Amino acid sequence: MRNAPAWHTMHADDIIKALGSSHDGLAEAEARSRLAEHGFNELARKGKSNPLRLFLSQFGSFLVLLLAAAALFSFAIGHHIDGAVIVFIVFANGVLGFVQEHKAERAVESLKRMMAPKALVLRGGKRMLMQTKELVPGDIVILEEGSSVPADVRVISSVSMKLDESALTGESAPVKKHAAPCMDAPLAERACMAYMGTSVAYGRGRGIVVATGMGTEMGKIAVMVEGGTKKSTPLEEQLSRFGRSLGIMVMVICALVFVGGVLRSYEPLDMAMTGIALAVAAVPEGLPAVVTITLALGVQRMSRRKAIVRRLHAVETLGAVDVICTDKTGTLTENRMTVRRIWTDGMHVSVTGTGHSTEGEFHVMGKAINPEQHTGLMTLLRCAALCNNAEMHGEKPVGDPTEAALLVAAHKAMDVAKLKAHARRISEVPFSSDRKMMSALCKTPAGDAILFAKGAPEHLLKKCSRVLTRGRSEAMTEARRKDALDNATALAAGAFRVLALAYRPAPGLAEVNETEERDLTFLGMVGMMDPPRAEVMPSLQLCRQAGIRVVMVTGDHEETSKAIAKELGIFKDGDLVMTGAQMQSMSDAELTGMADRISVFARVSPSHKLRIVRVLKAKGHTVAMTGDGVNDAPALKRADIGVAMGIRGTDVAKEAADMVLADDNFSTVVAAVSEGRAIYDNIRKFVHFLLATNLGEVLIVALALLIGFRDPANPARMALPLTAMQLLWVNLLSDGLPAISLGVDPPAPDAMKRPPRRKHERMMDFPFAMDVAFTGILVSFAVLSLFAYGLDRGGTGKATTLALTALIVSEFAILQSIKQRYRIRLRSNRLLLASMAASLALQVAVVYDPALQSIFGTVALDVMDWAYMLAVVAFITVLLWVKGKLFR
Repeated sequence: MRNAPAWHTMHADDIIKALGSSHDGLAEAEARSRLAEHGFNELARKGKSNPLRLFLSQFGSFLVLLLAAAALFSFAIGHHIDGAVIVFIVFANGVLGFVQEHKAERAVESLKRMMAPKALVLRGGKRMLMQTKELVPGDIVILEEGSSVPADVRVISSVSMKLDESALTGESAPVKKHAAPCMDAPLAERACMAYMGTSVAYGRGRGIVVATGMGTEMGKIAVMVEGGTKKSTPLEEQLSRFGRSLGIMVMVICALVFVGGVLRSYEPLDMAMTGIALAVAAVPEGLPAVVTITLALGVQRMSRRKAIVRRLHAVETLGAVDVICTDKTGTLTENRMTVRRIWTDGMHVSVTGTGHSTEGEFHVMGKAINPEQHTGLMTLLRCAALCNNAEMHGEKPVGDPTEAALLVAAHKAMDVAKLKAHARRISEVPFSSDRKMMSALCKTPAGDAILFAKGAPEHLLKKCSRVLTRGRSEAMTEARRKDALDNATALAAGAFRVLALAYRPAPGLAEVNETEERDLTFLGMVGMMDPPRAEVMPSLQLCRQAGIRVVMVTGDHEETSKAIAKELGIFKDGDLVMTGAQMQSMSDAELTGMADRISVFARVSPSHKLRIVRVLKAKGHTVAMTGDGVNDAPALKRADIGVAMGIRGTDVAKEAADMVLADDNFSTVVAAVSEGRAIYDNIRKFVHFLLATNLGEVLIVALALLIGFRDPANPARMALPLTAMQLLWVNLLSDGLPAISLGVDPPAPDAMKRPPRRKHERMMDFPFAMDVAFTGILVSFAVLSLFAYGLDRGGTGKATTLALTALIVSEFAILQSIKQRYRIRLRSNRLLLASMAASLALQVAVVYDPALQSIFGTVALDVMDWAYMLAVVAFITVLLWVKGKLFR
């Protein structure tokens, strides 16, 4: 609401009155009226629906503008077919790019709709589940454990409610909420406010909506994030440089061919058209289409693998990444706390099973045991189940992650529903950060009251006077207390979150309070950990194989983070762990000097992520950064590739990111790296093919001008191996389906065994240029020899037909050579084989169809012509194969 008062300073009843609402909520008619006034409760997206701008953006590259100029010139001098062919290719490329980028935007919208949250709302005294976007100021929302806060809400009632505000403030610890005014507390300390994007970690409550959409705190941050500039990817920068260089070369070619031809007595108009045709042949009009198609296919493959790419070029950027900065919780790990160790009655018990699955066993010294045969273990698990506010909804626990883990562990040994029916809770003392423990009083059908407690070992042990040993309650000695604390320390050092459990019979007790938490019998301790995802280990191994360094960035404790990193192989001997506090005490120069040795950034807030990205980029790295919170957005925008979490990520993070992971899985990032490398290889193959074939065409015409071939039928007339129309025909076939088909080549077998390419590595390095030059020169000499042979055997018509056909067929040898360079078999790409067959069929039609002969100036070839031509092409193929074997 505009000019809204400071809601956190007002009493709940005064706010309800000010907003024209009631404890029963708004009337439906009033809610509809307010929705029309305030709009939907959603964050605005920059440039959300402007398809025209998106379409026009496809025609802004230098190469496309150059082609457009060539088309205009062709129309101006009356060569309408040539101009139409060029216009068609440019327009088709624009349509392809628009369709694919528009599909990517729609995929993101689909992802948002798929995850569209709903809120439990009170309207007219009735509870109803509705989409959060339909909330309006004055609505009463019901907040329950596990639910997201759908708008900015003033809390009006609370029952032990705690909120996870890490997405907004970066603080990982849940914050307690109450209904009392907060006076002039800053944002992070307003205990009576619940903000959009946060979630209820514990307890329940109610609140009244005071701000929606862009009026929320999250909306204000989204406005600031919108100001960032669009990043150029490595491929975009290289193609831009390539296009400018090629444009200069094309203009020089046009001038030289025209001047050289006129000096050699060729017709000026013929030489002008030949120069234009060569220029069009040298300009890779298929390049934008191939890049778009190749990237679009990569986007589609990634969407099937649970990733939504918001920009086509983001996939290629991932292929250049050499550092991945990743969250721990939910990305490398399952984001499900799991009990993995139990220490009770002197036994070290390992618990199998992962996540929320209630399937699992209890092992001692590597052997499975029956928990029912161990009194101490069963009593501890009963305590874990009863001193617990989590509940099973079907097969999934709902509640505080720690309590959910305890409940799942108990389910592995007993029927918890039956246990809770037998021991009904009648009173509890909730957990508090001061006491660091919780107590629950339960009563059996026989009337026996039992007090169960859990908490931090060092606190709970102070309240224990006895210990359960071999099924008997014995006195707690100092030696036993020290032994318990030593075991707690050992578990904590192993990255476990440790809780101690205790109980005492409480006959006659009807209500529990803090004073009753005494004379407890110590049962033992549980060690919990958020286990690594099963599929992460192979992905990390693939990263190491591919020369990619993975850096863990987490808000968790440094020892816990280090232990998980060691288990995953991220942290190795000699590596460093850096905390957020240590970062703050260091200068950028100091941090940059150490950056390559730091494997784990622990206890960092989202605001530290931006500095981490800046430091790594200063070292010359291409950086991918994952994130899910509002405060992660600046780092996601600054990284070379920002990756947002689709499940737990905020809308602001998703808008700032280049890619959204629908499964929050690190393995999906690694799959994108592999996809990016394959895409870059395929684009490089196309450029290689394009330059080799086009250089051959240019050299054929240039060398023919130098040699000065004469028409046998008219010695006074100069003869060229290829006419302007034939050059355009070759260009259409070579830059057409065969070249485009290279974009769907499978990944090279060694794609993830090579180190990442450097950020500013040139696409055309020296070996690449030498390969192109060798191929172009070889093809030009072969075609000119056939042209000379044709002049002797049948005149200019046969000579140009032989040269044209040989040039097209020799391109198949070039394709085989290029695929050999990447260790990919020719038959691995059926589309390429089909396109080669189609090109050959079209050329045969041009040679033998009378109508096409008149257009392209060709004549029919006999068997001897084909035999000689194929022998020459076979020679080219063998030489290229030998070159590939010797200089791979």
